[in-house]
Amino acid sequence: MKHNQPWDLRTREAPSELLLDAFVTGEATAEERAQVEAWAAGDPARQALLERRGAGFAALPMADPAALRAGIEARLAAISRAPAAPAVAEPVWRRWRLAWLIPLTAAAAAVTFLVLSRPPDAAVEPGGVQVKGAAPSLRVFRQHAGQTTELAGGAAVRMGDRLRFRPEGLPPGGHVLVVGREASGQLFAYAPADGRSLDRSALDPEGALPGSAELDASTGAEDSVLVWCPTAFELAALASAPAGVQAPSGCRTAVFPLVKQ
Repeated sequence: MKHNQPWDLRTREAPSELLLDAFVTGEATAEERAQVEAWAAGDPARQALLERRGAGFAALPMADPAALRAGIEARLAAISRAPAAPAVAEPVWRRWRLAWLIPLTAAAAAVTFLVLSRPPDAAVEPGGVQVKGAAPSLRVFRQHAGQTTELAGGAAVRMGDRLRFRPEGLPPGGHVLVVGREASGQLFAYAPADGRSLDRSALDPEGALPGSAELDASTGAEDSVLVWCPTAFELAALASAPAGVQAPSGCRTAVFPLVKQ
């Protein structure tokens, strides 16, 4: 069922994606860790989400941002301990080389983080981790008991909750459709509800698909899947796949898992 009531999509209940990643990689402060632990306490779905995120980072230990930064800082320390050169006029750019290297340390760690946190459906070069093309993502907002909150992946939702969907990181132009994928693999249209893709120019001022979807009484794991294609398409052009949805060539997808209770 669709509703056209506008929402404030900036309201948040759950920790941000960046904070969740900082938690599972050990980069969060004590205060941030307490915030995430309080959010996950007593909720098996949220605890399972943290375990999955941690397993994803653990799969690529060679790309640990902390280890990368430590290695670069060790090289900086070695440079600073090197014997001084004879008293010769030194170019200004060389005297400032350490000032440039320090921000490069942070930049290298940031690049590593972005590679690790890419959506699972992003294209990858064979044998590497280079992201090709667009890497879209999907933000999901729930209205329950008159309050609007942003959900984290794997969050629990219930019958009667209304969901709105906000895609991000899309390529220019194109068309979008958000579909649901039940545990059985069956696909259905979330937004637009008629199963026809929406031109990006028709997104609302906050970048969300217009209207909202009200959840039915079914329960269990369910994926919300954003599909972007360069041209118009319909639900019939999509097929269920183990990782979410199989879309036509040239399209992009992003999966947002939910648990319906």
